[in-house]
Amino acid sequence: MKMNSFSLQCADGINRIVNTYDINDFPYESIVTKSTCKDRQAEYYNIVATFDIETSTITYRDKVIGFMYHWQFCIAKLVIFGRTWQEYFELLQRLQEYLNIDLKHRLVIWVHNLSFEFQFLRMFRDWHSYFAKDRREVLKAVDEQGFEYRCSYYLTNMSLEKACENAKNCIYRKLDGDKYDYRKLRTPKTKMSDYEKGYCYCDVRGLYDVISDFLEDDTLATIPMTSTGFVRRDCRNAMRKNPKNYELFKKTALSVEQYKLLQEVKRGGNTHSNRSYAGMILEDVHCVDISSSYPYAMMVQYYPMSMFMKINHVRSRNSFEKYCDKYCCMFRLTFENLQIKNNIPIPYIPYAKLTKHGKKDIVFNGRVLYSDACQMAMTEIDWKIIKEQYTWSRLAVSDLFIAERGQLPEELKSVIRDYYTKKTQLKGVDAYLYAKSKNKLNAIFGMTCTDPVHDMIEINENGEWVVEKSDVFSELEKFYRSRNSFLPIQWGVWVTAHARAWLQEAINITGMYTLYVDTDSDKFQKVDEHAFDRLNAIAIEKAKKYGAYAVDRKG
Repeated sequence: MKMNSFSLQCADGINRIVNTYDINDFPYESIVTKSTCKDRQAEYYNIVATFDIETSTITYRDKVIGFMYHWQFCIAKLVIFGRTWQEYFELLQRLQEYLNIDLKHRLVIWVHNLSFEFQFLRMFRDWHSYFAKDRREVLKAVDEQGFEYRCSYYLTNMSLEKACENAKNCIYRKLDGDKYDYRKLRTPKTKMSDYEKGYCYCDVRGLYDVISDFLEDDTLATIPMTSTGFVRRDCRNAMRKNPKNYELFKKTALSVEQYKLLQEVKRGGNTHSNRSYAGMILEDVHCVDISSSYPYAMMVQYYPMSMFMKINHVRSRNSFEKYCDKYCCMFRLTFENLQIKNNIPIPYIPYAKLTKHGKKDIVFNGRVLYSDACQMAMTEIDWKIIKEQYTWSRLAVSDLFIAERGQLPEELKSVIRDYYTKKTQLKGVDAYLYAKSKNKLNAIFGMTCTDPVHDMIEINENGEWVVEKSDVFSELEKFYRSRNSFLPIQWGVWVTAHARAWLQEAINITGMYTLYVDTDSDKFQKVDEHAFDRLNAIAIEKAKKYGAYAVDRKG
């Protein structure tokens, strides 16, 4: 295949003639560079490279088999097309020779959703190392030749289409996948239409612009692996301004027992529907939303600010309630004959969070309506909601840990406030910068929920993904020993608990007219619009008290 030209309609509405190359006519000499950046592992050539493949599947002897029929590679803004793996690996060999690539002098190749491409690549290359979040969830992979593949999906936390839309100067945006028709069977010999070529072209040329955008403020040696990494870096730098924050981090270290209990307590947003309306089509539906729910919770609510202490014996229900009123608590509760009360639109207890189940459980769409005997770990915030919604015949408390309550450090809050200010000021003014600020603001919660205990994920001799459980004690010790660690992981658990409780306040107002809730929103019918004035007044009062506002916009 020789250099090919075709017309492509770009995001700015202009039709442009674009060129693609094959491995033989590509001008390799145009990408030779001596500019590099370093980290502890290697030197990286300051060159942006992106890669993508197109695949088809067939059924052969009752097995579904996938194969690659087209690949595209972008480097130095030039796009190369190929149809076979042999061609692609020959391209890598030529790049290796031109740039003197090896394990100490690497070329980074970005792939959007590397986990998919890696399933094919891993069978053809020898691998020096790889980093995976879970089976088939690959963030980074380095082959023995010095090509380092990184996942741009985890970097952006967006689809390629959205990432291109949010990039500053990207005009080669992802084309319409429906027009491409992925159902069509294609092979390496299938002739590609100009639209299909344009689709392949934009996938790597658009990603090139996305990565180039990130590298305006970073290098390939400093850019984080995930979108949360940018926020983590900003927060870490802010927290380091006050040495007391590191002392607090060390003081709040969890034991293995506490860590395991925290994993049971951990829970996300409250998302569910009212079973009374299941399957119905409804009109005249209204909705209220909590503005910046998780950042708001981090700014105004209390959090565990001391070492957790175990209460070995809870003398009475009264003493237990006193602990819950005064401290941050995590514990296990065992119920007999747990029963939902009447007129509860959204049952609070998820069946999946029960650590022990009864023999006569009644569940609606994952929520517990009745259990003859069950156990659940929770915080004092969850307990307050549960005792308003359920009755029981017997209750037992075990594994109660308490910690002093307090506000999050002002240095951390300053970052939240800064992100919020930029997001609010930019809304309706600069869509690109607004999107970046909003993503950073939303990523703060993700940072607080990062689990420091990682299982070892490897590919065995048979090419199978295997997970080896890590030693919790060793992983926690490593986490608390690292100077890069700065954030107590229990804070993230209380963020979501506070957010669920604030949403519950709205549910209590809409009552049985509640139709559906999702993390920070409540959809309902027949509730007066002034019914939420009390909640808004509380929010405003707390915002003023804790500085949880930074800018006035339209009042």
